Amino acid sequence: MKKIIANKEIEVNEEGYLLDFKQWDREVSVCIAGECDIVMTAKHWEVIEYIHDKHKNEESLSIRGIKKSGDFDIDMVDIENILLGDLEEKLVRADLFF
Repeated sequence: MKKIIANKEIEVNEEGYLLDFKQWDREVSVCIAGECDIVMTAKHWEVIEYIHDKHKNEESLSIRGIKKSGDFDIDMVDIENILLGDLEEKLVRADLFF
């Protein structure tokens, strides 16, 4: 099925998740984040860029691995808040990252 996100026609599944990674861009991500009441910050983008690099290189990924990487100055609480937010109020959709 198709959905208009950031004024673009995007292929999504029944749950609204992106089906084609090539359709993802920052503008799409910002719109999806907005649907979840998330305002993207520099720290969000830092983590997303790290995740993208790992994905492109087909490397395994975990929250603990992000912290241990030493690639950026961010603590575990920040990572969990960026990726998960307040779990009682919202869920972060995986397509924010892809």
